[in-house]
Amino acid sequence: MMEENSERKGNFTDVEIRKLIELYSDNKNALTAKQSNVNTNKTKQETWRLVMESLNSCSDSGCHRTDADIKKKWKDLLSRAKEDMSSQKNHPTGDGPPPKTSPYSDIIVTIFGEDSPAFVGLDGVDSGCPQPPEPLDE
Repeated sequence: MMEENSERKGNFTDVEIRKLIELYSDNKNALTAKQSNVNTNKTKQETWRLVMESLNSCSDSGCHRTDADIKKKWKDLLSRAKEDMSSQKNHPTGDGPPPKTSPYSDIIVTIFGEDSPAFVGLDGVDSGCPQPPEPLDE
């Protein structure tokens, strides 16, 4: 039977997540290049492959991660960091506890910078927040 192949991979360990964040930070320029020509796309694929190899070589889980696994994990980490940053900014005042956040979110926000389009959108287009009107010259 094919039960062996349908077995779920283990969760990413703390060591793997921290290494992924470190590797992404070290290769951020290549992985976030805005151009989408053949050379840039080839560089991105090669960089993700190198990230995968490096992550697998230091993995403490014994689990082989594919580049698709790693890209998905990065996307999930980035999404969580965006949610955490938004909930911290929009946290109502009062006696309630601060919102629960991922221990990795602050690191990811630091990599990009709090004002990065990755977190605030471009001129409000992706952020879902309307921009205040421009002041009128009197």
